[in-house]
Amino acid sequence: MNVKQWMAMYAVAYAKDNSHGYTNDYPDNQWWRGLDVDCGSFMSLCIHMALLKINIDTGYQYFEPQGGWSIYNEAFLLRYCDRFNYVDVRNEVGDILVSGGHTVMITAVNPDYITHAANDYDGRTGDSSGNEIKTQKLYDGGWHYIYRLKNQYNKELDGGSDTKPADDNAIIKQLSTLKLGSTGNQVKNLQALLNLWTTQDGTFKPITMDGDFGPETETRLKAYQALQSLTVDGICGTQTWTDILETLITLQLGSTGNQVKNLQALLNLWMTQGGVYRDIVVDGYFGEETKSRLEAYQEIQNLDIDGICGPKTWADILLA
Repeated sequence: MNVKQWMAMYAVAYAKDNSHGYTNDYPDNQWWRGLDVDCGSFMSLCIHMALLKINIDTGYQYFEPQGGWSIYNEAFLLRYCDRFNYVDVRNEVGDILVSGGHTVMITAVNPDYITHAANDYDGRTGDSSGNEIKTQKLYDGGWHYIYRLKNQYNKELDGGSDTKPADDNAIIKQLSTLKLGSTGNQVKNLQALLNLWTTQDGTFKPITMDGDFGPETETRLKAYQALQSLTVDGICGTQTWTDILETLITLQLGSTGNQVKNLQALLNLWMTQGGVYRDIVVDGYFGEETKSRLEAYQEIQNLDIDGICGPKTWADILLA
């Protein structure tokens, strides 16, 4: 079980405990005094409790209440979560959905269920309904954003090795469908890989790797799709991701091929931004230079430092 699943477990457990209700009135500005919460502080509380499982104490406390979505809670989520446009990614357990006036957590998928704190009842601690923190089917709440726990915090709590074969279908199916207007780290990955595979013969110049899927990225993606005889729609879905990434395999010292080139390009993307590291050679050979750089990446991301790119490392790189 990973940390995001623990977040969902805590949320559902609170919903089943009728001693907790809804409030956004905190005279002493501390959630632990009464364990009543509003929608935003409930999300932050679940993150705080789950991160304690991996010995991270966020120091969370609710203060300066300003209704269900306070400045404090938004800043807290941005510290520990990545934010995506709701229409750009699929729901996952532990995702936090935000609209203009409410915040909920995905606690089950297929079908999707949410758990949230809502002011549908009288707001008293231990109120008679017991349903102010509740689990129900996902509804159309006009959701704007998804806040998703950053990969570096989403640890598997039962350990395990990264040397088993990578399940390429499982990882690729979790990648977001990217299109005009999409933003985030997966867009950066796509831009880096498009630069790798469309600039080698000098026909195209590199595009900007800024995480913003704008017209430049759309045009380049369409060019790649045309070259690869794919549907030319400027949308990077499962078909295009699979064509770019091929069949994910575990890579280690001595590995060769296009997958190694993908790995090298992505390591350059994520390891050179602060100026501490220089680019490694993107030649499709997994030598000592690539192994050393991968180990540095794994250390930064709190992964097992073994110099092997297996399913956990692939997922950390690709699903960031």
